[in-house]
Amino acid sequence: MSSHLTVRPTSSTRYGCKSGLHSLLFRFARNRDGNIAILFVFVFSLLVLFTGGAVDYARYNAVRAELIESMDSAGLAIAQLSAMDKSLSDAELKDYGKRFFHENFRHEGNVKNLDVDFTVTSATITPVVSGEIKTLFLGVGMDLLAQITHDATIATKLEFLDLATDTEITRHGSGKIELALVLDVTGSMRSNGKIVSLRDAVDNLLQVMYDTKTSDPNIKVGVVPFNAHVNPGAASSWNMGWGDENAQAVYHGAHFFHVDENGDVDVNKKVNHFRLFESVPGTEWKGCFEARPYPLDELDNGPGQSTPASTLTGALVTPTIAQEPDARIRLAFDRAPNLALNASDVGKIENSRWVPYFREDEPDCYNSASYCRGGWSDNEAYTLNGVKIWVKDEFGGKIKGYWFDDPGEDGQNRNSYDNRWFINDKNYSYRNKGEAYARYAKTVTDFRYVTNHSFAQLDNYWDGVKTRFADLGATSIGLDEYIVRNAYVGWWNPATNQYDYKYDLPASIDENISDNDSSMRGPNKDCPAPILPLTDDRSKVETHMDTLFPNGNTNSANGMVWGWRVLSPGAPFTEGAEYTDKGWSKAVVLMTDGQNTIGSRNTHKESSITSYGYAIDGRMGAGMTNPNTMRNQLDEKLLRTCHRMKKEGILVYSIVFGLNDANLEEVFRSCATSPAAPHYFKAPSGADLEAAFGTIAQDLVKLHVSR
Repeated sequence: MSSHLTVRPTSSTRYGCKSGLHSLLFRFARNRDGNIAILFVFVFSLLVLFTGGAVDYARYNAVRAELIESMDSAGLAIAQLSAMDKSLSDAELKDYGKRFFHENFRHEGNVKNLDVDFTVTSATITPVVSGEIKTLFLGVGMDLLAQITHDATIATKLEFLDLATDTEITRHGSGKIELALVLDVTGSMRSNGKIVSLRDAVDNLLQVMYDTKTSDPNIKVGVVPFNAHVNPGAASSWNMGWGDENAQAVYHGAHFFHVDENGDVDVNKKVNHFRLFESVPGTEWKGCFEARPYPLDELDNGPGQSTPASTLTGALVTPTIAQEPDARIRLAFDRAPNLALNASDVGKIENSRWVPYFREDEPDCYNSASYCRGGWSDNEAYTLNGVKIWVKDEFGGKIKGYWFDDPGEDGQNRNSYDNRWFINDKNYSYRNKGEAYARYAKTVTDFRYVTNHSFAQLDNYWDGVKTRFADLGATSIGLDEYIVRNAYVGWWNPATNQYDYKYDLPASIDENISDNDSSMRGPNKDCPAPILPLTDDRSKVETHMDTLFPNGNTNSANGMVWGWRVLSPGAPFTEGAEYTDKGWSKAVVLMTDGQNTIGSRNTHKESSITSYGYAIDGRMGAGMTNPNTMRNQLDEKLLRTCHRMKKEGILVYSIVFGLNDANLEEVFRSCATSPAAPHYFKAPSGADLEAAFGTIAQDLVKLHVSR
């Protein structure tokens, strides 16, 4: 019995193709002689779909690949033209791109409804192309299936394949870039117009990146000025809980001792630096912090969180050659000192916060000024609350000795004190006795008794004092008087939560001086301009550069780690994009004009004040109690920090400005992403510095296809 299959005839235009084979197949399909006809048509249609479809899709992919290549070329051509001719409008650029596309695309005859357009923004150029490519076999196969299934809607589904697609050309840097400028503002930058050259160089970089724009949401630039210190900014630091407000960090108050309201010395109570700033009339904390305990000083761990001991020790393990090909950086890890404190103690939450930098008052002594070298006689006494009290030494005898000079300083030259006159020592001297003098004299007597007769009363946070007094000897009154003089902060007043009788005294020179005066003295001594967090506002960067004033010594390691913190997405600064957001690139430019420096002093403290305290404190690691070893370790800290930043995907550019120093050049080459331009530069002059910043900017704005 024959099968009866009815297949409706259709016009040739329906199938998009006319051939003898096509007509033959239709006649065969209309044949009513048996099931073989149905089976043959069904199998043949599948054969056309699979084999012919492979041909169609191969053709489709070839056309689409050239389409995308032509799109990319046209987008790059627009970007290059716009860079050469800033006067062209978006419409003119789009027209140029369309003509460029059509001249390069060779398959226009195979694409139906071809439409080419471009979206042009300050950061990106996005070519968008749509169209359809006519299939040769897929449409035929679907038509045959339509005849078998009586479903006419199937026939047109694969007659055309969609070619709609887009791509994106991004100006790398001026498109989506976060850039931290870590800039040396030490005293040497004041000479030969260096600071002016630096401002010009940054202007050149901004011009390349921003062009004529005043802001761009796809460009973020931050500024990290550094000398021996870094200023993250007082207002934001206080409000966001970065600072160790409750004096819990291990080194908080380490150079001072507390005197209660009764005048009793309590070395077990920490002196809170925040309260010290509140005790100085007319003075506010400007925002500088001490470095955190090693190795937290090299890491980007945020405040308010504990750090596992394994993280701290693991951070100092020397990477393999595969992990770090640069031998100089591996050497920096080899040279990493052991921890000065137990890793579990360093990792406590309280040590994740920063201690405000408070520069102690140094003696007002130089040459032979009488109020500097005045001493107590054998018959010295003071009156406190109406009671006459004889001043005695730690053994109960009456004392005499020099008050405020440091007999350990070479040549008895007092001019080396760069923070003298913060508080006028005449107010404590025998020439101007009063209540402040009486309270100070009582404190000296009590302190000597505590330190020389009961070392156990000293808390661990001031271990150095024990060492100093043991080394100096109990009878070295001139020396321990100097220690007391600097560490004394007055008597605690619980009614005001401040210290009285020292900082409320009139000073001959105090904080009523311009911040840009190199002779600025006081608790903020040498604190540079604050960090400018990442911003898309070009004018803020330019304005901030104008506030920079050179002063102090060099610590590029501390500057670099704060540059890292500015770029990272987590606290203390949170303006940075997530590392996983590949739409943004992160980069840092580190510029210095000198070697890392630790000022040496011939005193029991061994050095000038640094972000790590004094050399005697040993905060940079076990054995780091000598200015020379500390200076060398700053280089190693810098290289370890550079390594960690590069592992986060941060591009590192470094510049040595205005000097010849083989060691510094070696360190900065290894710090950079690569040891030559465009990542490392030696800039002998201001013109070279400006050219280096310009080259870096050009590297940041290189065009690339980002999608």
